[in-house]
Amino acid sequence: MRLKLLDEKTFSRDGRIDFIDNAVSTESGTIRARAEFSNADGKLTPGMFA
Repeated sequence: MRLKLLDEKTFSRDGRIDFIDNAVSTESGTIRARAEFSNADGKLTPGMFA
C-alpha cells in the first residue's frame, strides 16, 4: 500500500495494512482498518486518519 500527504505530489510512502475490522459501522457505513508506515522524516503523527 502507498500513501501521500496533501502537500506531496507522489505516493512515495510504503506501508502495510495490519488490521481490518470484521464489521461495517451502521452509523457511517465504513470499515475500520489500521496501517503501518515508516516515518523517517517525522511527518506522520499518531492517530492520523485517512
